[in-house]
Amino acid sequence: MKNSLFGISLRFLLLLAIQIIFFKNLSIGGHASGFVYLWFLLMLPLELSPLFGLLIGFSTGLAVDFFSQTPGIQAGAATLLMFLRPPLLKLLTPRGGYDLNQSPTFFQLGWPWYLIYSWSLILAHHFLVFTLEIFSGEFIGLIILNSISSAMLTWVTITTLVLLTAFPKP
Repeated sequence: MKNSLFGISLRFLLLLAIQIIFFKNLSIGGHASGFVYLWFLLMLPLELSPLFGLLIGFSTGLAVDFFSQTPGIQAGAATLLMFLRPPLLKLLTPRGGYDLNQSPTFFQLGWPWYLIYSWSLILAHHFLVFTLEIFSGEFIGLIILNSISSAMLTWVTITTLVLLTAFPKP
């Protein structure tokens, strides 16, 4: 448990630093913003309790908010992601159930599972971020455009990181 807790903590600090240093002011085409810190939340252990997950999501989002001067936006969106995670995991449970030693990656659970899992949670997070940021119904088209383009950038970045750091077990 100490090794996994140490690894999880190290991943959190590293992704927080990358988010703050590299992704804080990154915007592609004025619409796509990357939120690489979501990788930390998506890769949390499958056996994580929902309440602890909500606390981790809120704390992680609050840390990003603190360094990005976005009062509560990331905290709310990260908490939403962690709120939606348990029912989505239940919905996507494989026939034999989850092996609690598995990581929620495509190496462990397959591409279709990973695509639905990661894309759904990232898109929900981004939709709330841009809804809170813009906060006007008359800009729904801009909210949807920013949400989808940013979710695509984030998903590609996170999936690339998974490919670069995790190796399939034979």
